[in-house]
Amino acid sequence: MRDSSFGAAAPMAVKEIQYWLALWRIKGVGPLFFRRILNRLGDPTKVFEQELPALVQLGFSEAACTQVKRYASGAADPVRVGVERDLEWLAQDNCHILTWDDPLYPPLLKTIHDAPPLLFVQGDPGFLQDIQVAIVGSRHPSRSGIDNATAFASHLSELGILPTSGLALGIDGAAHQAAVDKQSPTIAVTGNGLDIVYPKKHHRLTEQIVEYGAIVTEFGTGVVPRASHFPRRNRIISGLSVGVLVVEAALKSGSLITARMALEQGREVFAIPGSIHNPMAKGCHALIRDGAKLVETAEHILEEVQSLIQFQLFENSIDNGKVVAKETPMEQLPLLANTLVAERINTNSVLQKSTVEKATTSSQNPLAGDIGEKELLILNGLGDEPTSIDLLVERTCLDSKCLASVIVMLEIKGYVVAEPGGYSLSTTWKRN
Repeated sequence: MRDSSFGAAAPMAVKEIQYWLALWRIKGVGPLFFRRILNRLGDPTKVFEQELPALVQLGFSEAACTQVKRYASGAADPVRVGVERDLEWLAQDNCHILTWDDPLYPPLLKTIHDAPPLLFVQGDPGFLQDIQVAIVGSRHPSRSGIDNATAFASHLSELGILPTSGLALGIDGAAHQAAVDKQSPTIAVTGNGLDIVYPKKHHRLTEQIVEYGAIVTEFGTGVVPRASHFPRRNRIISGLSVGVLVVEAALKSGSLITARMALEQGREVFAIPGSIHNPMAKGCHALIRDGAKLVETAEHILEEVQSLIQFQLFENSIDNGKVVAKETPMEQLPLLANTLVAERINTNSVLQKSTVEKATTSSQNPLAGDIGEKELLILNGLGDEPTSIDLLVERTCLDSKCLASVIVMLEIKGYVVAEPGGYSLSTTWKRN
């Protein structure tokens, strides 16, 4: 059901949005306080018209009152400098700021209790309204973890479901890359301002995501990534999504925080099981023991999130003037989602068809002194679970005869282990 407290309106003029930006930068103002102020005053502009006693009565601290009065007087303080920097960023191509009142503000995110009052978006903000599944996991995944993230993101993209993640190294990056490799949209949520690229290794991937989808954050320009920002980022990742898929995660990790937030928001949580010898599978196993759905295919996810998909398609169809029935049958949902994404791509001038460079996965281990290039290729193609020779040939591009002779040497050195079904990395290599 549409939240009547945030009615759709035309995008704001710069003169009006500056007060949203200023209030958001005032010390101590978070989403809940921001919402309470809007419910009392109706417009952020009115905050800066209040006298000091009225500000105190509204709940502003002494430091916050000082910031409000200085901004209202036109003083050149950090709040004004930040707002001016935000507006300069907004003036650039493909840069957008959505408020709660903006018709493009994603309806599913709006339902969480601490929804951000502002979203900074680079790329096409329209994609934020489309059906999304979050794919999250370790920054140091196994090869099979990368393969699983890639496979699920690719399959979801084919179904018209956007993979959403946090742009981190590892599983997040693999999910985003799988989508842009198909020239399909993906949503990245960051814990910093969008004038900063983090991590720097994802500079090219960031450009691709902007080209094919969107990057979003609640943080204004100039805000650097901090540890305290990532839980806030994670609630947006889960809030945008109908469900969260954890591919690989340690027992204490940000991915499990995202999963917990997803449950609090009424989202479904999914986990892929792994080898009991893989420490990055222990978080997934813990989630499954606690009730997360064990999944093996993208269809397993769609079966569980039918009601949320129906809600989002219905909400979006109202805005688009094409009403989709809430009781749309399950088997029709992927087709409808795919159609909406295709229509947006076809009408979006930002999206340009181009050849996408494939990301290369660097070695997770420093190069040991007795390891050559071919041996390193094979080691990078192995994980904790047995990998067949045929699959290794595909991953390494070595011919089977050469691969067989090299892998024997790796087995003699103690870096790989022969098991039923193929070869896996030994604990000796993992310690290097």
